[in-house]
Amino acid sequence: MASLILLCAVLLVLGIPFVPLAFEWRKPSDVAALPIPEAAFEDARALAVRWITLLREAVHLRALDSHAHDADQSTLHIEERIALERGRSEARVLYATQSISIGREAQATYVFAERSIRFRAGSRLANFAYAPRVDACDADLAGTVSAHTLRLRGECRFTRLGGQPITLGIGTGSTGTGSSVAGALDAEARRSVDDTHRTHRPMTDFVHDRRHRFGDTRFRVRGDLEMPGHTECEADLVVDGAFYLGEASVLRGNVRAHTVELARHAVIQGAVFAHRDIVLREMSGIEGVLSAGRALHVRRASIGRRGQAVTASAQEIVVQEGASVHGELVAEKSGRFSESCQ
Repeated sequence: MASLILLCAVLLVLGIPFVPLAFEWRKPSDVAALPIPEAAFEDARALAVRWITLLREAVHLRALDSHAHDADQSTLHIEERIALERGRSEARVLYATQSISIGREAQATYVFAERSIRFRAGSRLANFAYAPRVDACDADLAGTVSAHTLRLRGECRFTRLGGQPITLGIGTGSTGTGSSVAGALDAEARRSVDDTHRTHRPMTDFVHDRRHRFGDTRFRVRGDLEMPGHTECEADLVVDGAFYLGEASVLRGNVRAHTVELARHAVIQGAVFAHRDIVLREMSGIEGVLSAGRALHVRRASIGRRGQAVTASAQEIVVQEGASVHGELVAEKSGRFSESCQ
C-alpha cells in the first residue's frame, strides 16, 4: 500500500509540468493563424528593379543593333516620352527614359519610366507599373504600382500600392502648399500632439476587472478591451474580442484582436493584427505592420513612418478623405480611395 501511495505521489509530481499543456490542449489560447494574405509576402520593389534592369539592357542592345528595333516592336515600346492617347488600349510593355502619360479612358498593361508616370481620369492599369514618381487621378489601378513617391487623387481603385510615401488625397492645409491632408500625419507629427496631457498608466489598470493572463509586458485578455482617452501605456496585447484605443492615447506595443479601432489622434507604436476589421479614425496612426482578416477602414490617418516601410494588408481596403502610408497597401480583393467623406 505504501508503495502504491509513493508511486502516485511520484507520478503527480512528474505530471505537474504538463498541467499547462493540458489546459492549452483543452482550450488553445493563441494559436490561430494570422490574417496575412499571400500577396503581402511578394517583393514588388525587387520585381520592379528586375524589370528596369532588363529594359535598360534592351535599350542598350537596340543602340548596338539596329535590327533589334524591328524585332521587339511587337512586345516592347521604347521612347524618351510616351503619351498613350485617350481610349487606346496598349498590350505592349511601355518603357520611357523620361516620362509616360496614360490618357483618359486608356488602358496599359506594363508601364515603366525612369522619371514619372501619370494616370489620367478613367485610365486603367492591368498589370504592373513603376517609376520614381507616379500620379493617378480617378484611375483604376488593377495591377501593382510601385514608386518612390506615389500620389492618388479623386476616386481611385487599387490592388497593390508601394511607395515612401503613398499619399492618398490632397488639400491646401494651413500652409497652402497643396500637400496631402494626411501627408502631415507622419509619426513625428503625431507624437507631438498633446504629449503633456497624457497620463502614463500600467496595463493592469485596464484588465484588473476581467479574466486575463500576463507575462512581463504581454497580456492576454478574455472579451473586449477599451483604453480610455489621453492615456499612455506599454504592453503587447492578445485580445479575444474587440480592442478600442481612446482619443489621443498611445500604446507602445503590438496588438492582436478580433477587431481593432483607433479614435482620433490615437497611435499604436507597433504591429496590429485583426481577425476581422481595423478602423483608423481622423489623425490616428499605426507605426508597424498592419493586417486585417476582412476590412481596413482609414480616414485621414497614417500607417508606418519615415524610414520604416511597413505593409498594410486586408481583404478590402477603404480610404476616405486622405491617408499617408510608408510602405505598401495590399488589398487582396478590392481597394477604394475617395477624397470625399461619403
